[in-house]
Amino acid sequence: MIKHVGQILNEDGEWEEYVEEVEADKPPIAYTYMGSEACPIEPESEVVDFCMQYRIPKIEGLEECKTLKVSFLSYFVNRFRVLQKLGLRKNLVKKIENIEHCTELVELELYDNRITKIENLEPLSKLIILDLAFNAIKEVTPGCLDSLVNLKKLYLSANKIKKIQGLDKL
Repeated sequence: MIKHVGQILNEDGEWEEYVEEVEADKPPIAYTYMGSEACPIEPESEVVDFCMQYRIPKIEGLEECKTLKVSFLSYFVNRFRVLQKLGLRKNLVKKIENIEHCTELVELELYDNRITKIENLEPLSKLIILDLAFNAIKEVTPGCLDSLVNLKKLYLSANKIKKIQGLDKL
């Protein structure tokens, strides 16, 4: 047996210690891809939350989670169910990409990944919460957040930020 010991943030925002025992002959962690059988995405989902155990390396498979064009009759059946929250905390995501169809997102959690640059957020004008804490972001460049006119909470702690520019429009 091999013991993995570390710390994790609990729901109250406090650090807790955790211990995980795994067998030594267990194969290495395999990647899981969004939209695969192991990680299915329902087009009608309001929330997609794949946290930690999936080890997702790339944002993908969200093309069908876009604003639905709904007729008057289907409005009462559907109630405009579209993706509003995307949670990919503690994965292996390196780049913010493939989210251009998710124009109704109000919350995007990419906490604790491997993101190095804030980019491709232009279509997300309804975003209220953006969590990019615990990544590898080095700078906030002018214009990268300009389209986020409804943004109320921006989390950038525990990055490697040396330069912040362009936050005057927020």
